[in-house]
Amino acid sequence: MTASWRRSYPFAFAALTFAFLGTPRTTRQSRNFSIGCAIFAVFGLRMAGFACSVMTVKTPAAAFLQYLMLMMATIAGMLLILGGIVVEPPAVVTEAIDKFNARLLRLLGRPAAA
Repeated sequence: MTASWRRSYPFAFAALTFAFLGTPRTTRQSRNFSIGCAIFAVFGLRMAGFACSVMTVKTPAAAFLQYLMLMMATIAGMLLILGGIVVEPPAVVTEAIDKFNARLLRLLGRPAAA
């Protein structure tokens, strides 16, 4: 039983990562938010799977939860891909990052030419 769920993770990881990073963008558009979301989604899915596998020792029904979680993650990734949904950061987040970068640039200044 433990070997079969290990074969399901690559499909879920690929679907989630492609859902975040698969949309075409220009060279001026940043992918940092999408990369962060993909890493967070894959890491969160694996940690939840690890928790389910630990809980399965005492509660065998947790194995069903792990399969269900993998299936839902794969389906969610496929729906994002097939729906053409672009994951963009909210405007508030982008403005906050821009303000932080401006403050940091004022604080550090520009490096002197060599």
